[in-house]
Amino acid sequence: MYAWKFGYEFTYSEMWQAIALSLAKVGAFGGMAMFALSLILSGRYKFYEQLFGGLDKMYVAHRFLGTTSVFLLFLHPVALSLLVQESGFNQILKLWLGLTSLGVLLGVLALYSLIGLVIWSVFARYKYETFIKVHRFLGVAFILGALHAFMSGSILSTNPFMYTYMFTLSAAGVITFIIYSLLGDMLHQPLKYRLIEAKSLPNNITELILEPVSRIINYAPGQFVYIAFEGLDEHGYHPFSISSDKRSSKLKLAIRTTGDFTKQLDSLPRGTIANVKGPYGGFILRPSTRKQLWIAGGIGVTPFISGALSLEFTTRFKHGDIEMIYATNDNKAYGSELLQRIEETNDIFNVTLFPQDDFGYVSFSQLSEHIKDLEERDIYICGPPNMLNSLVKEAEKLGLQNQLKYEEFDY
Repeated sequence: MYAWKFGYEFTYSEMWQAIALSLAKVGAFGGMAMFALSLILSGRYKFYEQLFGGLDKMYVAHRFLGTTSVFLLFLHPVALSLLVQESGFNQILKLWLGLTSLGVLLGVLALYSLIGLVIWSVFARYKYETFIKVHRFLGVAFILGALHAFMSGSILSTNPFMYTYMFTLSAAGVITFIIYSLLGDMLHQPLKYRLIEAKSLPNNITELILEPVSRIINYAPGQFVYIAFEGLDEHGYHPFSISSDKRSSKLKLAIRTTGDFTKQLDSLPRGTIANVKGPYGGFILRPSTRKQLWIAGGIGVTPFISGALSLEFTTRFKHGDIEMIYATNDNKAYGSELLQRIEETNDIFNVTLFPQDDFGYVSFSQLSEHIKDLEERDIYICGPPNMLNSLVKEAEKLGLQNQLKYEEFDY
């Protein structure tokens, strides 16, 4: 679109040829622009959270840009094939095999690498660590595609605006890939923590307590960190919510055992060094003059524990009250006793265990029977995807969607 606006001249006389060329250029430059933006967002920089309203929302944009770029980039050679079809099948084959020039060969390698990675990520059964490592090859595919664009793009060679636009986006994407994926810890030094306790708890939960080696991470209740342990380097960084009191120098994480990495955590020796990055997340739990409703499900209780622990010395005279619903089938579920003790000592906090075996999944229609002022409350939700999606859909039907605050930690 920009190329046409700034004077690209079509040399084809037939309308269908102009349309095919237009689709080829939209696919090429639109796809590369979206691919570049997707790479730029993969940097996980803090200001992205403010821009998108949470790291999870940023990842939604990241995935949309990435998947849309694949479609557009595939459209590029399809449209070009229409333009050369009059020259015969051999010419089309040369195009798809990259035999016409070095620039075209680089583009073919980039496209096939990208398609292969997408197919693998959709159909392969992979570990989280493998996904992260393979995902880094997207940066290599982008570099090949960018070289192809600048070596083969007729618009880029004649249009200064398009050249500057694509060069800026491409450079930003490549720089982000190098700084974030290749250099990683070298340029973004993680904080060092030392493991002082690891214990196995019921319901396949491991609780880790770490102390800082030097600097203390400055987080707000509700946020999460990326953490990697020395000795488990092959597993890389994993995201976990913080469940400790903000006033404590120690870092407490409650982690459900779900895979090879989490199965090894309760056997880590005391003194193991952990590399911690963060904090991340816009799911901030703070008392305010507005009333709040906290809804937790399963291990999604961890950010609420941090929030409840940080309520000490706050009173109803200064802040609105907080009602918490903990959806669980276990009266001794993780954190339930601690939350009940906090309730006894804090006059703005009230927690209710919601037995799903007896009442089914938690819903706003059920809660409205006991909490008459739902419309006056900010509503925070953290739990399994099914529970979260169900509550979000119900909130939209009831007109409560503007009161919801949540993050999808499934990324």
